[in-house]
Amino acid sequence: MLIGLLPRLWMSADGFHTLRTRLSHWVDDRRGARDPRLRDAALHASASSRTRRGEQVLVNQDLHGDNVLAAQREPWLLIDPKPLANERRVRARTDHPLRTSSAICKRDVLYRLDRLTGDLGLDA
Repeated sequence: MLIGLLPRLWMSADGFHTLRTRLSHWVDDRRGARDPRLRDAALHASASSRTRRGEQVLVNQDLHGDNVLAAQREPWLLIDPKPLANERRVRARTDHPLRTSSAICKRDVLYRLDRLTGDLGLDA
């Protein structure tokens, strides 16, 4: 279901904030400074985004199953999109700094990442 929605989102991102701009805001935000884990996660993501130079398309910062609804005009609709300009890519983290435990083991996350990137034609 989500795999089919992603390519529908990947259109021109002209006029939208970029991931790098958003990360800079999170790092500078006073609330982020109070939680060093959030600031460190934003700094890490910002550093890794500098090495990427793919085509900028519209992406969603908050894509998950609870934000996808069945509808009449389309089989599935994405709600609450939180749009952002970034390159086409997906990522899965098994060591997220803001989580203390995970019900999904690393092997399952990597399997899902491999399947997702394969179905979308992206480099894992």
